Amino acid sequence: MSDVGLLRAKSKVSVNTVLEESDLYIRYKGAFAENYVLNELRVLGKEPFFWRSGNTAEVDFIYEENGEIVPVEVKAADNTQAKSYKQFCKKYRPQKGLKISGKNIAENIYESTITYNVPLYLKWNIDNYVIDR
Repeated sequence: MSDVGLLRAKSKVSVNTVLEESDLYIRYKGAFAENYVLNELRVLGKEPFFWRSGNTAEVDFIYEENGEIVPVEVKAADNTQAKSYKQFCKKYRPQKGLKISGKNIAENIYESTITYNVPLYLKWNIDNYVIDR
């Protein structure tokens, strides 16, 4: 959906479930975060795709930037480990990638990929990390 609030209403998840982050919300939290990031990518002019390796690994989004593939992993939970993201980086060796979550800004290396951890609220600012200026 084009808006997380519309997604919440359409899926009939109550406002209190979201605001109180009840156990029921855990089922939906990842989908809401991914929907938000998808919309932000589109607003930034990106054409995101989904990547899956058979039935074993998947990366939430990949998109092309200046001839390079950029993997994007979205994490809504406190645990931001991303085995599939690491597997993608090992196989395809992108120069840069993104992990979007509730965590603070950080820079890490996964395999040979420089990975920028960007908080969900700063998603609009990813070009400052990915695009060489």
